[in-house]
Amino acid sequence: MALVLGTNSYATVAEADTYYDDNLRNDSWDGLGASVQSQALITASGNISNAVLEECRLPIDLPIDDSLKQATYELALDMGLDSALVTNPGTTNADGNIKKVVAGPASVEYFRVRSGQALSDRIYQILAVGGCAFVPGPSIGTSSASGTGDSSSFDCPSNRTKGFF
Repeated sequence: MALVLGTNSYATVAEADTYYDDNLRNDSWDGLGASVQSQALITASGNISNAVLEECRLPIDLPIDDSLKQATYELALDMGLDSALVTNPGTTNADGNIKKVVAGPASVEYFRVRSGQALSDRIYQILAVGGCAFVPGPSIGTSSASGTGDSSSFDCPSNRTKGFF
């Protein structure tokens, strides 16, 4: 499927090219090639669309919020460089990346973060700056409900701020 701005992508390849022109990751973006760039923008947009407020989901009216565009550029490049993000975006891709393991108390140190929650946090922080704050939920692993009566992201945003009673 061809990239269609506002239908299956928050950004075009030309917009991403402009974004990366003055970015330290420009060589990485250019190295993907136009076909992979387009596919990565579509894939990233789909993932972002599943995690933002309803009014910010695809298809969306133009103009598109800058935070949605920036998050799309960043996630598209990360996906283009690390295919594990496409097949399993919520896990850590640590194969061959372990620097040190300590037995007590257990600890693992990686050479670098290649995927997983660190990326997700960065993308969601970009979205939070704009008008399309992300929707927390099990699909992105940021919410929990403990039954303790403490506030949680599942609570009604109106006058109920503690538990379900």
